[in-house]
Amino acid sequence: MRLLQSVGSSAIYPSGIAIIRDDVAHEKQASALAVLSIFASVMTAFGPTVGGFLIVWGGWPTIFTVNFPFILISFVIGWFVFPKDMKKGTAPFKQVVRRLDIPGICLFACGLVFLLWFLLSFDTSVHYLSGVIGILMIGFFFIWYELRVKTPFINIRLLVANRALSFVYIQFILLNVFNYCLFFGLPSYFQSGMHLSIQASGAMMLFMSVASIIVSLLTGRWVDRSGTRRPIAAGALLTFISAVMMLVVSDFSPLAFIAVMMILFGAGYGIGNVALQAAMLEASPKNSVGTTSGLFQTCRYLGSILSSVVLGLVFGRAITPHHLFVLSAVLVVVGVCCLLMSWGYSKVARQTAR
Repeated sequence: MRLLQSVGSSAIYPSGIAIIRDDVAHEKQASALAVLSIFASVMTAFGPTVGGFLIVWGGWPTIFTVNFPFILISFVIGWFVFPKDMKKGTAPFKQVVRRLDIPGICLFACGLVFLLWFLLSFDTSVHYLSGVIGILMIGFFFIWYELRVKTPFINIRLLVANRALSFVYIQFILLNVFNYCLFFGLPSYFQSGMHLSIQASGAMMLFMSVASIIVSLLTGRWVDRSGTRRPIAAGALLTFISAVMMLVVSDFSPLAFIAVMMILFGAGYGIGNVALQAAMLEASPKNSVGTTSGLFQTCRYLGSILSSVVLGLVFGRAITPHHLFVLSAVLVVVGVCCLLMSWGYSKVARQTAR
């Protein structure tokens, strides 16, 4: 069931980006992306709270059955409101399967599993063999195969030739590592380290989500007026500042200080999320928007996976102020990398504009 959900949700984002690219005026595309980000942020902010209430009220099946009205409403809206697709010739099923690059997908997935096995083994006895196999599968065999196949799962040549797009992807991975480390890690620390109630922990997380929602719409207008370079740099800077602030958080830190830290990161994530989507759309070849936006979404999932590895290694055995400091130090490094990626993107974007 979860597999079917992931397939469906993964298809929605590239389709939405393609609609924005083809049917929204260029000067309003960033604002349209901001609206998408706002809805995603709202669901992220209120979804866990609503889900917890539904489980208490009607048991775990209600978190699935409650989706059906939304699915039906979305289907009707999409059927009657979305612009019609241009008619194209239909391809045979075998040809569609060949275009999926199943060997490339399998190589990438298997390599990722081995690398995760290696990283998660740091908490016990390090499994070096899995790390070597993962590096070989992704770093050699996957790249070697993708460079030779006609329709690759990940277009390596495009990433090498389009450096702006590569910088966008890398920074989006880093941004989501930061986001999910906070989103999943801080509630655990609030409850286990600071001994806050579940309600108080949820309220603290709302500072981050609400800031992201408010800033996203403003960022869309900012990008429409001045482009993507300055918003991307601003988002990276706010992310870095919030990581530095997190270094001094302890059990006795004032909640107001933590709230300001959460607001700064929420603002940084809101700016970065919208601006990087606009930059991805801007850097993508028009005939490859579906592919590049799908890879953009893959970067989000990679960031989530890497954050789970970081949290497993740092918070796996205990959640103390020392462990939070270690997590903060990791996020400072991630923040520095975000700043470097934003500088690299700005440099390449300026060269392209000339």
